[in-house]
Amino acid sequence: MDFSKIKTNAVLAELIGTFGLAGAVLASINGMIAVPTAVIAGLTLSLFVLSVGRISGCHINPAVTIGLWSVKKVDSATAISYIVAQVTGALAALAMMEWLVEGDALTAGGAGAFDWKILLAEAVGMAVFTFGIAGAVHNKLEDINAAWLIGFSLFLGISFAAVVSNGVLNPAVAAAIDSLSWAYILGPVIGSVIGMNLYQYAVAAKGKL
Repeated sequence: MDFSKIKTNAVLAELIGTFGLAGAVLASINGMIAVPTAVIAGLTLSLFVLSVGRISGCHINPAVTIGLWSVKKVDSATAISYIVAQVTGALAALAMMEWLVEGDALTAGGAGAFDWKILLAEAVGMAVFTFGIAGAVHNKLEDINAAWLIGFSLFLGISFAAVVSNGVLNPAVAAAIDSLSWAYILGPVIGSVIGMNLYQYAVAAKGKL
């Protein structure tokens, strides 16, 4: 792996984007924003697709990065750098929120507990979400078109998953809202790999995104 070619601005964009997404989700589940969390997450992701999409690709989710790595859209060094930045950004958002509310920030809960139903729900929701991302990549969508498709795909994926789970679909955000468990890690990762590869081999021309 060659880390010398890592773009610092792209890694920083991933950190800032995940910080913003995790912060918005934390604000939503704390009742600070009178809008459903799925809507907040979708709109926030759309915002970052528009603002940093051309810099880093706007993954702001370790599972998305792993899914794109599985279809060779990012190299291993970039994937590792992005994941470190994403987790750092999410935890920084948690630290800021706890400081702002003097350590009393509410979280979604679920940390440590493993449930096959939660894993399956997160995997299905993530597959729906990343199928939309793969569509945006394959069709080379940019700006508002990419933002609309990706943001709505996240909203739809969360809606599917939230029937059983907390509807996180993001291991970094799961850590920030105290929902980190193997179900909330493996579910999104498995779903991302399935969603990306399903689009690549079943829909994309010649099996290439």
